[in-house]
Amino acid sequence: MVEALAVQLTQREGELIQEKAEVKKLANFLKQASQDAKKLVDEERAFARAEIENARAAVQRVEEALQEHEKMSRATGKQDLEELMKEVQEARRIIMLHQPSK
Repeated sequence: MVEALAVQLTQREGELIQEKAEVKKLANFLKQASQDAKKLVDEERAFARAEIENARAAVQRVEEALQEHEKMSRATGKQDLEELMKEVQEARRIIMLHQPSK
């Protein structure tokens, strides 16, 4: 009976050693997966930061273009107003020249 228990104990030790090796392999696999996931997250984070910076730069360019457009519109509008005022003054002068004196 003691021999049977010794054989069972030896078998159980062998199973435990095998399970320990499997657990070690699984732990290494999970550690590698965790490192890979962290690397992937860092890469995606860097990509997202670059995209955000590109978007900010694009917004800045659009804002600058809008400001330039508004500035040009105001300058053009002011020029148009000045030209219109000159035309009105010329028209008044012509009307005054063609009106009979009283």
